[in-house]
Formats: sequence, C-alpha cells, structure tokens
Amino acid sequence: MRLAEVQDALREIVTADPARPIVSLRGATALAGQLVGGVRPSVRLAVHRRHYRASLLEALRTKFPATAWLVGEPTLVAMAEEFVQQHPPRRPCIAEYGDSFPQHLAARLGETLPYVPDFALVEWQLGQVSVAVDAPPLTLDTLSALAGDDEVLARCRVTVQHGWRVLPVRWPVERLFERFFTGDDTTPTEMAPASGHLLLRGARGEVTLERVAPDRARLLGALLEGLTLAEALASVPDETRASLLLAELIAGGAITALDARRPAQDLPSC
Repeated sequence: MRLAEVQDALREIVTADPARPIVSLRGATALAGQLVGGVRPSVRLAVHRRHYRASLLEALRTKFPATAWLVGEPTLVAMAEEFVQQHPPRRPCIAEYGDSFPQHLAARLGETLPYVPDFALVEWQLGQVSVAVDAPPLTLDTLSALAGDDEVLARCRVTVQHGWRVLPVRWPVERLFERFFTGDDTTPTEMAPASGHLLLRGARGEVTLERVAPDRARLLGALLEGLTLAEALASVPDETRASLLLAELIAGGAITALDARRPAQDLPSC
C-alpha cells in the first residue's frame, strides 16, 4: 500500500462512529495484510480510536470550562461528543481544535439557551488572546507627528496588539463571565437580549473583557480589519470624537506600529 492509502485507512478507522465494529470498516479490511504481531493485531486499532476521541473531548472540555459551568458538565460533554463525531480536526495542531464548537452549540442549544453561542464564542476568543504577548506600544507623540499630513493618514495602517479583539454580541454575556470569574455557582437566571460589542484583551495568561461604546467598537474594529487611519477615523461620524478615541487607544497601548506603505525614503518618522 502507498503511504496515502494507509493514512486514509487509519483516518477512517479512528474517526468512524465508535458504535461500528472496527472489523466492519473498509479501512480495517484494507490494512489487514499490513498488520503484524499478536493473535488479532487489528484489535489494537481500537486503542488509537479511543485515544483520538478522548484527546479531542478533553481538548474541548479544557477550552470551554466556563461554558460547562453555564450549561452543566453533562450537557457540554454530550455536545462535545457530537461535535467530535461530526467535525474531525482540519489542522494538525490540537490546540486549534474547537473554533467552530460555538456554532455547533448554536445549532443544538440556540432555541432553548439563546445566549450560549455568544458566551462560547467569547470564551474561545478569550483563550486565543490569553496566549498573546504584548508588543511595545506607540506613543501619542508618534501620532502627533502625522496629524498634519493628510496624504500619509490616507495611506497609513496600524498594527493592533495581538491580544485585542472586538466581538459583536446579542446578549450581555459579560455579566455571566463576571459570575464565573468570581466563583459564583448560582444557577444563571433568564437574561434579556442586549446587542453590542465586547472588547477582549489578553496577554500572558491574563484576560479582561468589557462592553464598549458603538463608536469605539467601530474604530477599533476598522483598525483590526486593516483599514487605513483615514478610513477608520471616517467610521466615526463625529471627527473630533474619532480623534479622541484614537488618542485613547494609543494612550492605552493598543497600537504597536504604523505603516504608511510608501517607499522608505519618503516615509515620515512614524
């Protein structure tokens, strides 16, 4: 057998429904002549199948402890088992597994617990930003040097700290996270919808989240999308307010670099 054929056969075996006996799988039949040792070497494939599922289930439980607190451990495990069966990993790194788990929860629990998808998505993103490392931020003096050059502002793009995210939400899930972080084990009560944006910040294992005003969310979201400074500032209708918000972001350490995308000899100091 070619290597690709062996890999395809093993993939079918480890990702198949655990209720199906291994000997009934096409992959096991294809590998029958390749397995050696023991009376029934194909039985050892069951070890790999169990380890595959156990590893992915543990990865989801590790990434979504707050969601388990919210819906209950049995519910989370049941949802995780379904997800593992329906969504094999698309990347070789298990640390990246689970990014679409919130969408799975939305499909399965969205009608009865409509705030759970937002909550799980925020938890996934908190895990992503928690491993970021802050870069040295720019200062307000840097922005002041560009303030009078409209041509440069029209081209200039910024780099935002890797641990910063702006997420749209339909529910006040930040209240639930506050209860989780403070160890409040009381059963969550019903919530009313509250659309808005959350600012997530993280670095070296520490995370914070807060609801932010729409204009601040628009400006930071535009910068994160890679729009130019001029385009990002234009997303806030009030020009004075936009400049103040940008100054606040820089003062808060959000911006780490400026790129005017012009030849180096033409670039101002920025």
